[in-house]
Amino acid sequence: MHWGFLHQALEAFLFPAPFIRSIMALYSAPSAKVLSMGFLSPISQITNGTRQGCPLSPLIFVLALEPLASHIRLNPLISGLSTPAGEQKLALFADDILLYLSDPETSLPPLFTLLTRYGQLSYYKNNVNKTQALPLHIPNSSLRTLQNKYLFDWRTDSIKYLGVFLSKNRSSIVQHNFVPLLQTIEKQLQSWQTVELSWLGRMASLKMTILPQILYYFRNVPVFLPTYLLTRMQRLLFAHIWKRKPPRISATAVTTPTKLGGLGFPDLLKYHRASLLAQLIAALHAVEPPRWLRLENAVVSPNTIHDFMWYDLLPRSKMGGILPSSYLSILTWRQWGRPLLKPFHPLSFAPLSFLSSLSPDLHLAPWILQGVTLIQHLLTLTTIKNFPDLIQEYGIPSKELFTYLRIKHILLSQKVAAIPMMEATAFHRLCLGKKSSAKPLSLCYRSLLSPPKIRKLPYMSRWEQELNMTFSQEDWVSATSSVYKLSRSTGMREAHLKLLYRWYLTPSRLRHFSKSSELCWRCSVDKGSLLHIFWSCPKISPYWDAIRRLIKLCTSIEVPLNPETYLLHFLPTNIPLSPRRLISAILGVAKLALASYWRSSSDPTIHEVLTRLDNIHMYEKMFATARDTLLLHHATWDGWVSFRSSGTVV
Repeated sequence: MHWGFLHQALEAFLFPAPFIRSIMALYSAPSAKVLSMGFLSPISQITNGTRQGCPLSPLIFVLALEPLASHIRLNPLISGLSTPAGEQKLALFADDILLYLSDPETSLPPLFTLLTRYGQLSYYKNNVNKTQALPLHIPNSSLRTLQNKYLFDWRTDSIKYLGVFLSKNRSSIVQHNFVPLLQTIEKQLQSWQTVELSWLGRMASLKMTILPQILYYFRNVPVFLPTYLLTRMQRLLFAHIWKRKPPRISATAVTTPTKLGGLGFPDLLKYHRASLLAQLIAALHAVEPPRWLRLENAVVSPNTIHDFMWYDLLPRSKMGGILPSSYLSILTWRQWGRPLLKPFHPLSFAPLSFLSSLSPDLHLAPWILQGVTLIQHLLTLTTIKNFPDLIQEYGIPSKELFTYLRIKHILLSQKVAAIPMMEATAFHRLCLGKKSSAKPLSLCYRSLLSPPKIRKLPYMSRWEQELNMTFSQEDWVSATSSVYKLSRSTGMREAHLKLLYRWYLTPSRLRHFSKSSELCWRCSVDKGSLLHIFWSCPKISPYWDAIRRLIKLCTSIEVPLNPETYLLHFLPTNIPLSPRRLISAILGVAKLALASYWRSSSDPTIHEVLTRLDNIHMYEKMFATARDTLLLHHATWDGWVSFRSSGTVV
C-alpha cells in the first residue's frame, strides 16, 4: 500500500487531521539496508507498505482495503450469490479475501478491471497465480474457457481459506479438515518423543500447543464429528502423556476438573460440544447477529434459529428447507444445552420474541424497543411483574395493557418462574446474557463436565478402602488442590499427585502383569501394597518419625503421625495458613525423596530431605523475587530459615 493512498483512505473515513498526521508520522522517511553474505547494500528509501508487528498496521490496512470491497459490493456487473438475506459477494479477514461469484464469465472481467484500477492507485497487487478458484456447477465448455483466460490455481474438490478447507460437498468437510489435522498432530507428537519432559510437562505442552489447533477447527468447522474421530484424537494425546506405555491413571481421573479431584486434562468430546454451544449462545446475545446467523434466519423466516431452541417439541412443519448448519445448532442445544438449564423451566431463559411463536398475532415490537428483550425481564423473584411496574421501569405504553394480559396468560399456562441469581449456575447466567469473567467456551465446557451428582473418583475409593476411612468430597478436593499451592516445583507436584492418584507400580500391582514376587522389596515379609511401601513398612517408620520431628522443629506444631495426613495432605483444619504451607512443602519433599528410592531396599536419609528442602527454598525465593511476593514467601519459610540457622539436629 502506498502511503499517499493510506492517507487519502483515512481522510475518506473522516478521521481528524491531527490523528492522521500522528499516524503518518510513523511512516516519515524510513530507510532500509539489505544484509547479504556479510555485506550491506546501499540505503533504500521506503515509500509503501505497513510496519511489521505494529498493532495499528492491520487496522490501517483494513481501512485502505475497504474502498475496493465497497466497489465490489456496489458494482452491478459483479454478480454474487443470491440468498434470502440478500446478495453475498465477499468475506474479508485482513488480506485474505474470499469471493463467491455467480455467472463468472460476466463477473470476472469487471472484477479484474476494479483490481487493476485499485492496484494503480494503491500499489496493491493481487497474485493471480496463487489465487485459488473452486468452480461449482459450471459447464465444462465454459470452465475450459475460464481456465484458459484466468491463470488461477484451479481446484477440483476444495479451497483453503484461513487454514480451513471449504469443500464442494458437505459430506467431505470432515475428510478435508479433521483427517489432515489428525495426521498433523500425529507427526507433531512423534517429533516430540525425543524431548525429555515431566509427566505434568507433557500435559501442559499438549494444552498449550495441540489443544488450540483442535479448538480452531472446532470453532470454524461446525459439523457433527464422528465419535471414532474424536476418540482417536483423544487416544493420541493420552499416548503422548504416557509415552506410548500403558496408562497409570484412569482416563476419568485425567479429564475430571481439578475442583472435583482430577487433573483437568481436556476431554475432546465435551470440548467439541462446548464449542458448538458457546457459538450459539454468544450469537443469541450479540448486539448485532453474526452474518451466518442472519443468513440462516433468512432461510427459516418468519421463524428464527433461536425460536427452535425453546419449543418443547420441534414443529416439523416450520422446519422445511432448513440448512444443515442450522439443524446442527438446534440439535446441539436440545441435546446438550437444554439439560443444563434444569431445574428451571427452559422458557425462563427465552427471548420475549419467542412468545409470538406461541400466539401468532402477538405484537411485541413496542416491548422489545423499550428494552424488554428476555422473558426474565417480566419476572420478580416470586411472581410476574405488575403492569404499572413495567410502565415505570421500562416505559411500556399504557395502551399495551391487553398485550400484557396475553403475555401473563401464556407465562402462567407454561408455569414459567423467575430464576433466583443465588441458585443460578454460571451457565444459567450465560444464557441470560449476564457478563462473566470466563469465556463462553470455557464456561460451557465446565458446565458439560460437571456431573448432576458428584461421585468419587476410583483412586478416592481405593484409598478409603485401604485406609478403612471415609473422606468428604471437600477433603479430596483440598488434597488435590494443595499440590498447586505447596510449591512451584514440578517434581514436588508430581510426587504428590503420583501418590494421590496411585500412579506407582507396587509389587502387588506388578504381580498382575508378571510372575514377580508381591512382597515388599524393603522388608521382603509383607505384601507390597501402596500403603505398605510408603507408610507401614517397618523399615521406613523411623523415616516418618524424623519427618514428624522436623515439622515440629520448624513450626512448633505436633502433627499426628498417620497416613492420611502425611501421604494425602489431610492436614488438621486448626493449623494456620503460613505453617500449613511449610508443612505441605516438607511432606512433599519427604514423598519425593522416598519415591527416588523406588524398587530399592534402602531408604532416604533425613540429610537428603534437608538438602532437597534447601534447594526448594532457594527456588521458591527466586520465584517470589521475580513475582514480587517476598512477604508471602518469608511468612511461609521463616520457620525453616530459623531451624537451619540454629544448627539443630533432627
